[in-house]
Parts: sequence; C-alpha cells; structure tokens
Amino acid sequence: MDFGRQCLPEMMYKFDAFLMVLRAVRAGRLEPRYEGSALATVYNDLAPADFSIDILQHVSERSMVLRMDGVDWCDWGRPQRVTETLARLGRRPLFQSEHLGAAPEPAIAVDARYM
Repeated sequence: MDFGRQCLPEMMYKFDAFLMVLRAVRAGRLEPRYEGSALATVYNDLAPADFSIDILQHVSERSMVLRMDGVDWCDWGRPQRVTETLARLGRRPLFQSEHLGAAPEPAIAVDARYM
C-alpha cells in the first residue's frame, strides 16, 4: 500500500474511505447495505491506472521479482479477461454476462470468501 500511496494518493484516499465504511459495517455501526453503495462509489469515481506504468516504473529501485510456481497471471483490463480466468478456474462470474459487450462496468462483484 505504500507504493500506492506514493504513486496514486488520490486513488488510495478513495480506498481508505471505503475501508472506513467496511470496518463500520463489520463492527455493526452501519447497516450492510452501505457496503455495496460505498464500493460502487469508489469504482464509479476511480480514474484508470496502469499498475506497471503508474506504480512499478516509479518504485523499481524498491521492489523485486520472485518466481512463483503454480500461480496464474492475467491482466484484467477487460471484463472478458475476468470471465476467461474464472472459466479456467471452473467458476462463474458474479456479474451479468450481457455487460461484456457493453462498456466496462465500473465495479465487479467480488465473493468475499475468496479474498
């Protein structure tokens, strides 16, 4: 997160605001319905960012690469790539497939059991 704060502070501020809502929901101070709307607000307001260009290129002197066997990588720049990855894993997306032909949705539902 330090790299994110250094390179994309405005984006990280939005995630910090969401984290505050998430913690309040988990602690019972807010109703669970606020979690989804807070997440949608974050993603609706996010500017696009390229992890390699916007972060990695700026912190290369403070980062390293490690080989990892059994790990699959996919650039999820398009909803179709998310769907393809889930299909390889034998999973179905939690978002509607009819959205794949349209402009990308600002948020993708995430199953918290796999976070």
